[in-house]
Amino acid sequence: MPPSGCFCPGRFLLPLFNIASSKDCIGKVLIKKENSVEEKNVYAAPQSNLEGSGTSDNEYELASRWQRLGASIIDSIIATAITLPLMYYTGTWQKLVQGEYPVFEIAMFGLFGFLVFFALHGYLLANYGQTIGKRVVGIKIVSKDSIAILSLPKVFFLRYLPVSLAGYVPTIGQFLGLINVLFIFRADKRCVHDLIAGTIVVKANVQRLVENSAEQ
Repeated sequence: MPPSGCFCPGRFLLPLFNIASSKDCIGKVLIKKENSVEEKNVYAAPQSNLEGSGTSDNEYELASRWQRLGASIIDSIIATAITLPLMYYTGTWQKLVQGEYPVFEIAMFGLFGFLVFFALHGYLLANYGQTIGKRVVGIKIVSKDSIAILSLPKVFFLRYLPVSLAGYVPTIGQFLGLINVLFIFRADKRCVHDLIAGTIVVKANVQRLVENSAEQ
């Protein structure tokens, strides 16, 4: 221990060292606090993470294959209940059973079938994108791009007419119809008539971007 009267540099340097150390510690604390404020800035404008948020208006859920099959069966039963008695009454059914192919009569019944189809389903298709069968099972037809209900002319001329006419082609018509149906096993569950019309079939609880294509 040095005498009390002698000069000892440590006695003067130690307080300075302590002060410097204290300033350094204070500086580190302030820096940490500033970083913490930057990380949690309560006054910053709120930011939204739209990517992957899962709340987009374009969200939809594709109808299942079983739902589409069920809707098709319901619509077919309704159509058959109306057209088959008339075909039997006119003798067209007997000709078909005997292997004949009365082209004119088949064409007339095809036209009659379209009239019956749109008399039954036209209102629902134009306003809800649904046939009776689709309404029963809770699915609907919408545009693939806008998720909007298609106008009735688009539904008729693009989605139903081309494939229906192909079905009347002798010999290969039935195979074309089968190919159309088999496309349901694609990942997007779109049949040929969906690809032609640019449509998808979704569950009916999907939020529409627009109420009707006529309002666009």
